Amino acid sequence: MQKMIGETTYKITVSRADSDVIKNLVDILENCPMGLNNDDYVEIMKTIAYHNYETDIEGVEIEYEEDSII
Repeated sequence: MQKMIGETTYKITVSRADSDVIKNLVDILENCPMGLNNDDYVEIMKTIAYHNYETDIEGVEIEYEEDSII
């Protein structure tokens, strides 16, 4: 397959620390007793990234450690 001329690749550079944080989150989500789909993972990551507490996912609530709130 030939690459189209002018096609853009979006490159994401990730540090080891970033990778470790994401791995820890994925491990936590994989242990969730209710089935989560990819959309749920994205919703949870966005909720955490913006320091919100509530998701649109029934039965999922985000709680932050006291010293982790910016």
